[in-house]
Amino acid sequence: MHLNAIHESSHNNVLISEGEDMPTTPYASTRLAQFIDQRIGELHQKTQADIAKEAGFRNANFITMLKTGSSKLALDRVPQLAKALEVEPALLMRLAIEQSYGPKMLRTLVHLLSVPLSDDERKHGV
Repeated sequence: MHLNAIHESSHNNVLISEGEDMPTTPYASTRLAQFIDQRIGELHQKTQADIAKEAGFRNANFITMLKTGSSKLALDRVPQLAKALEVEPALLMRLAIEQSYGPKMLRTLVHLLSVPLSDDERKHGV
């Protein structure tokens, strides 16, 4: 995919000018993509198709896209995916906010909302 103008990615601050290809996995280095990949590996009793169905995704390939970082997770899909992955929704929400808006925004929201961290959030350093 080519861009017709210069685009600044809010996630990794990379400038892409006209004629350059967009990365195919722009979110691969995010903690959310890494967490989803790890968690799927831990859920031996569930396939990616099972997880996708439980999370309400029409296509099981979307789970692959999330774990490889080729797509980001919409915030409104967090509760269903958290349930399917058997993790706390607050942990997954923090990782999704960080993926979409960056770590600085996550820190700002956590500070402003003064939300205490759950045990899982402390464990994963979110």
